[in-house]
Amino acid sequence: MSLSMSGFTKWLENRLMPPLMRLAEKKSVVAAQKGIIYCIPVLIVFIIFFLLLFPITNFNSRFLESFRAALFMTSLFASFLVAYKLGEYWKTGRVISGIMGFLLFTATLPVYAKFHSIYGFITHISTMCLISAVVIAMITSYVFRYINIRKGVKRSYSIIIMGVLIIFSGFLIQHFEINLYSFLDYVFKPILIAGDSLPGMLAVIGIICILWMGGVNGGIAIAPIVAPLYLGMLAANTSAFQAGQSHVPYIVTPPFFNFIFQGGGGTTLPLVVMMLFSKVKKLRKLGKVAILPSIFNINEVVIYGAPVVMNPLLWIPFLFAPLVIGTITYLAMYFHLVSKVIYFIPGFVPGVVVAYLSTGGDYRALILAVINLVIAAVIYYPFFIAYEKIKAKEADETMEGCIEQ
Repeated sequence: MSLSMSGFTKWLENRLMPPLMRLAEKKSVVAAQKGIIYCIPVLIVFIIFFLLLFPITNFNSRFLESFRAALFMTSLFASFLVAYKLGEYWKTGRVISGIMGFLLFTATLPVYAKFHSIYGFITHISTMCLISAVVIAMITSYVFRYINIRKGVKRSYSIIIMGVLIIFSGFLIQHFEINLYSFLDYVFKPILIAGDSLPGMLAVIGIICILWMGGVNGGIAIAPIVAPLYLGMLAANTSAFQAGQSHVPYIVTPPFFNFIFQGGGGTTLPLVVMMLFSKVKKLRKLGKVAILPSIFNINEVVIYGAPVVMNPLLWIPFLFAPLVIGTITYLAMYFHLVSKVIYFIPGFVPGVVVAYLSTGGDYRALILAVINLVIAAVIYYPFFIAYEKIKAKEADETMEGCIEQ
């Protein structure tokens, strides 16, 4: 490894990783993470439910209706669960905290009667509802905790005070017809623009990979921040496509990352395939164990088994392979060489399949996903060869030690 690479890995280990690790391991952040992570399977279940429920013959219309309705129902769930998990951490009462978060979220919803139909109501709030649910749940939990830690305030009184605050907040929002969702759309617009930019996307990829390198699940760690934003952006893409717009607005959405993280964080599927054909018996065994989970983007086996964690030799390809193919994927969509994502596909689906389905059956997206794998393999190959030599030497030394004994 060159001096420049060695200096870079030392900078990562000593400067960048410690603050990210401290933030990711902060207990209040972990509590919010758990609330958000549980929302993803809920969203998938609701999408399937509404796909079967809505009596619409056109698939695009059915998916749009289903996704919007599922996003709204998941937001109701998130407003309870995020507050529930924070209440559990702060010991302010799990259930009562969850109820408070749910009540405040529902109190901020616009009056249904204005929209004349459930379709109009859900359409108005769908892109920002999950973001607002998470923000409101966190604000509710922080305020409820603040009231509980005041001296002289009994628990029963704190519940009454919080209830009065929720009723008063809901009254103000409804009486003065405060459009919280238009306000949130205005507030988060710069964040959405930044998140959909090439530097913003690369920053997200970099943080995910660096956290994984320190042993923390990077995707889960930043989910409370990026998941609600990117799901809202995907809802906007789906709506634009359904409206017949020639180009949908956003590039970076949840399925976009499946073009990149094939095999899981760090794009480790090519690494696992190389292990299958390794000259080192230990690596071959690890490859056999890891290949099936890796196909479905589950790579804890290789991250902790190789290991990638705290292994500077594998840090370089683990970080740079996703950054390189992320840039290629972004530019391909930016210049309309590949269609942008319009459908939500779960993250456990193999990357090449997600690429094809999420873009509405664009064969160019499938080709791009395969090209990404090849590029990642080229980046990983020299580092894998060096790592294989180290493991082969370790195996030889172990064998010599056994013979001497």
